[in-house]
Amino acid sequence: MCTPSVLILDDQSFQREIESLKQQVLPEFQRDDERIVYRLGKAIYEHRRVDDALYADAVSTFGEPAVVELIGVYGYYAFVAMTLNVFAVRRDGDAPLPFPEQ
Repeated sequence: MCTPSVLILDDQSFQREIESLKQQVLPEFQRDDERIVYRLGKAIYEHRRVDDALYADAVSTFGEPAVVELIGVYGYYAFVAMTLNVFAVRRDGDAPLPFPEQ
């Protein structure tokens, strides 16, 4: 089974999406499920809520148990990111960060 990070490194089609995210531009996703995952994350991090229509789209696409897990992953990412930021944990010394800090 491939992990998402392996797929990103091996598939050039993902490079456009990654560049769009770095530039804070809406990526042109190839699949609807990718678009829904993006919309869920954007809604959670920007508004701290998911509206009923988006939630219904996500459940019809992934099923409710998968949506619950996805929301948990977003929460865990936020927890880890806050912890690393508060304690100023950096990777490999002087290696540049993949995204600019705000």
